[in-house]
Amino acid sequence: MVRNLLIFVGDLFKTKGHQVKVTPASKDFGAGVLVWKNQVKTMIQVKNYENPLGYAAIQKVFTAKNHYKADEAIVLTNSYSFTHQARKASKEHRIRLIDRQDLQKLIDKYIPPLVEEKES
Repeated sequence: MVRNLLIFVGDLFKTKGHQVKVTPASKDFGAGVLVWKNQVKTMIQVKNYENPLGYAAIQKVFTAKNHYKADEAIVLTNSYSFTHQARKASKEHRIRLIDRQDLQKLIDKYIPPLVEEKES
């Protein structure tokens, strides 16, 4: 299931005009998806969680950002929230957080509906 989410996130960023590479299933150093646009390299850690995402995810993505020599980093989750410690650490390390609501906004903006509504 997580692999499908990685591929979906990659496809989502392709629709935004990025070049995309989904990393191998293991030994990815915390990066699930790497994207490039306008010579800016961004690494994205994708987490499939039900509970609020914590500080450990921020630590891992910070390390991965350095490993991949990325300009930017994102932690993206289908969870509805991040812990206070995760939000604080993300600000300190300049890591963008995308929760379920933000992800839905991206989907609504960049992925067209599968079926158009018919006018009555």
